[in-house]
Amino acid sequence: MESIGFHTRNFKEDMEKKWTVHTMGNVPVTVILVVRNEYFARKDIFLGLLDSYFNNIRYTWSYRDSFYKSDQIEWDFKLGLGGRYEIMDQIDFFDFEIIGIPYESLPKWVMSKEWDIASFIAVEQGRYFSSEGIYDWGVLDPILTAEWDTLALRKYLAGEIDLDIEDIFVSHDIHPTVRAELAPLLMTKPVLYISAIDQRLHLEGAKIGVKDFV
Repeated sequence: MESIGFHTRNFKEDMEKKWTVHTMGNVPVTVILVVRNEYFARKDIFLGLLDSYFNNIRYTWSYRDSFYKSDQIEWDFKLGLGGRYEIMDQIDFFDFEIIGIPYESLPKWVMSKEWDIASFIAVEQGRYFSSEGIYDWGVLDPILTAEWDTLALRKYLAGEIDLDIEDIFVSHDIHPTVRAELAPLLMTKPVLYISAIDQRLHLEGAKIGVKDFV
């Protein structure tokens, strides 16, 4: 279930692209991956006419033999990524084209890029079902809902200034089943590692982490 959300003033339609499904083999279990690239072009009205490109990535995956519940999937992990890459590729749909990374190339494209900001979500208590992946701590949502000065927000998203966003994320509600981590200045490719201390998956470079369970 891959989705690319695309916003631009240059097209009459300003909405999400079509979805596909990525499955990663069957050894030892099938992995289901959802990648959503919400892409904002320059001067996009949905991002405050920001004079920069912006990519808001939701990279969610599940690995298990039985993960369906009605029309939903049980998810395990998510990376949220934010950066400023112009997208020039086009995807053909019969008699029209849309701008976007080709679906078959999107997972590799995401992992090959260096990202400004990253969040990581691990489901550890209970179960997390949805039809589109894990929503918590997307890299844009907590920032856009905070009470920022509009000019300062534009400059931050354009990479011109730094803002203290850690408290904004900490105060943002998360699902009671998840553990969340944030690297507010990642500036590299995302790397996950298993800690020798707690034997859990973590985001390299994370500065804060929260959870809403004991």
